[in-house]
Amino acid sequence: MPLLREPLGRALDAISIQRRRKNWRHACAFLGVAREVCRAVSLEGEEGLRDARNAAATVAPLRELLREMEDRRADAAAAAAADDADDDDDASVDATLAAVIQNSPHRAACAAINVPAIVTDWCVRVRSAASSSALASDVLAASAPLLQSEDAKTRIRAADACREAVLALAVVERQAKEETATHETLKRLYPHDVPDIVSEAETPKKLLPRVHALWPHLVMSLGHRLGPAVKPDALKASLELLIATATASKGGFIARRVASELWPWLRRVIDRGVAHVGGFGGGFGGVASSRLDTLYVADEAKENVFEANEKAAVVTVADDVAPRQTDAVRISIFDAIARICEDEDARGAIADVAGCATRAALPFAVGDASSASRRPSSETNQNKTTEVRRAAERALRGLAKVDEDAVWCALASVATGRRGAETPTPPRWANPPGGEEDANANGRTKVHRRDETPLPTLPSFREISPLPRGDVAL
Repeated sequence: MPLLREPLGRALDAISIQRRRKNWRHACAFLGVAREVCRAVSLEGEEGLRDARNAAATVAPLRELLREMEDRRADAAAAAAADDADDDDDASVDATLAAVIQNSPHRAACAAINVPAIVTDWCVRVRSAASSSALASDVLAASAPLLQSEDAKTRIRAADACREAVLALAVVERQAKEETATHETLKRLYPHDVPDIVSEAETPKKLLPRVHALWPHLVMSLGHRLGPAVKPDALKASLELLIATATASKGGFIARRVASELWPWLRRVIDRGVAHVGGFGGGFGGVASSRLDTLYVADEAKENVFEANEKAAVVTVADDVAPRQTDAVRISIFDAIARICEDEDARGAIADVAGCATRAALPFAVGDASSASRRPSSETNQNKTTEVRRAAERALRGLAKVDEDAVWCALASVATGRRGAETPTPPRWANPPGGEEDANANGRTKVHRRDETPLPTLPSFREISPLPRGDVAL
């Protein structure tokens, strides 16, 4: 892998911003090569991770011996402080430590460890991991800007390359953590024989700073107003990159950014859909929703474009919306939400938007939006609508693992927020003997004795949860 650093650097330089116009035809080919290199880095990192874990298991007896020595040293220091003894009595401390080593149950296992071989292998693994992580970091830095390309094929290849680079950096970082434990154990026992890592070139690249640099390009590729037009395949590839990023960064690192920077645009894509090529209406992804959507040359045939875009927030079918592409995009987004929620490492990324995501998926899960937002069409389109509903249901089941209260409240609102729905009746006090009923201004009755305090009453369900406008609580 270290030998690929120079040729890969030349290939990535060929698709850089300065040379992209000249070599744009070769971008997809170079991105494919970069993706395979990152896959090789991941495989090598997994092998190095196994070796690092084996090395940590090998030096475990040394770690236990070191713990016993530290405990005995602490006991000796406490005893010396209690007896007001001289703290500089190193001879007694050395004799005590020698007795610990002599009587330790790990003595035989420690004697069988080939420490020089372990140190040599550790140095080789650390240098190899540093070189491999540098390759993945270079690929990520060069491929991330191509996520904003107008060419859908280039965006797909760039997303695949970035995803493999993120996964490779995550594997190398896990290996580095395992190596740290082995290095600390050996360094404390043999401080003069174990080298220190002082060079930046010998330090593996950190994942989170690379995710921080990747994030703006990823947001642009996921339906941002100033980003490229939404294409189903390109959006799906970017969502795969989002899932990999959430998993690798443990979710919480990008949670706030998902809520403030990413989710509003994903919700816009879900609501507006995807427009036909050159469309101007309420769909999302047409000419009016391109990078320069704030610039518009007036045309008599399209003079109401801005009014149509304002009305597009409601989930309805516009003349320029492509139903099949819209369904494909919604399925991809709902599946991505479900997969993120199912992964314990990644679900923290969507924790802050669980309620909003529930409200976005619910209309499609209950069948209202998925059927009302498209034209009556063929059996193929009906099957696609069914797939959208199933994807929304999977998303809701996943969101229930993140924020079950939000999902329950949304479902309960739909179940009871229509006319004719069965609603629970409030409990009432039984009429006591000799009591009477008095009607108040609201029409409710109060039952009480003449000589007692009136009994309390509870409001009706509709007073607590009034019927929303439109007879549907969506």
